Amino acid sequence: MNRPPVRDADRTRARLLRAARGRFKRLSFEDVTLRDIASDAGVDASLINRYFGAKESLYREAFASLGTGLKLLDGPREDFGEVVARAVLDPFSGDDLTDGILIVMRAIGSPHAIQIVKDTADAWNAALQDWIGRPDAEQRAFLITSLILGVVLEYELRGGPGSEAALSGIRTRLARTLQDYLDAD
Repeated sequence: MNRPPVRDADRTRARLLRAARGRFKRLSFEDVTLRDIASDAGVDASLINRYFGAKESLYREAFASLGTGLKLLDGPREDFGEVVARAVLDPFSGDDLTDGILIVMRAIGSPHAIQIVKDTADAWNAALQDWIGRPDAEQRAFLITSLILGVVLEYELRGGPGSEAALSGIRTRLARTLQDYLDAD
């Protein structure tokens, strides 16, 4: 089967998005420079303007490229806690969900980035509430999202739980707690 060749422009754009995600998950919007992103991607900084325009547009596309987390809602309800716990903790680095959450955390103090993040968070919460489908879905979605954010923040601050046994125990407890937030009366 012959595939059409991938244009250099497509590869360059993808490298810039990867580099931007890496920078934005480690630094605040204001602390990230287009020059640093271009350097990480191995391209000239002028290409960022060519492909994305302003820094806000690159940020929006980099954040959007991580998805919204809605794939977590695709499986059976009884597996939700386990699926989310694994997505959050296995492995921590390089995962779209955790990268997205780290970008969210870095955006909190940025007037430029917070509205972009808020729009995505609102979409996630609306989908989660819809999926939960109970009268108290808003409260449950709030608790689920807060727990996920808190675990990622704690993991980021501590660099992990220490041992594989501790990680396994945290994963089990997190899965159980998330499932309870979803199902318990």
